[in-house]
Amino acid sequence: MRFFHLISEDIKEISNKVNQLEITFIDHILIKDFGLNNYVLNEIFSDFKIKQELRNFDCSFSIPQEDLNGNLNLSIKTAMNISDQNKIIICESTCRGNKRADETLNTWYHKAHEVLLENFIDFFTDKSKKVWGSKQ
Repeated sequence: MRFFHLISEDIKEISNKVNQLEITFIDHILIKDFGLNNYVLNEIFSDFKIKQELRNFDCSFSIPQEDLNGNLNLSIKTAMNISDQNKIIICESTCRGNKRADETLNTWYHKAHEVLLENFIDFFTDKSKKVWGSKQ
């Protein structure tokens, strides 16, 4: 957000010409942090009830976000870290939309950031939060 503040003066002139805004978080989840050798989604994600180990997984979906005049897009897929060959899950969360006429770009990005954080927290199990040192 600090970066946005630095360029906001330059953007003011073009903000009325912007037709889409986007903010993305890309998280790499190392499955060995969970004591796992293979992908077991219900150990990490709260909304997946698949208890079996999976070889691969690729899922994406969108959730409408009226307050952002757009969507929250989530993508989850299995992968391998090239440098050390550790199995990971890539979780990509994107808010995409447009500001309303009565709000600033900064306001939209602040709201989108909050949507990403709230959904990220809800999306993971308590075990995941504990592994990552969350105090919630």
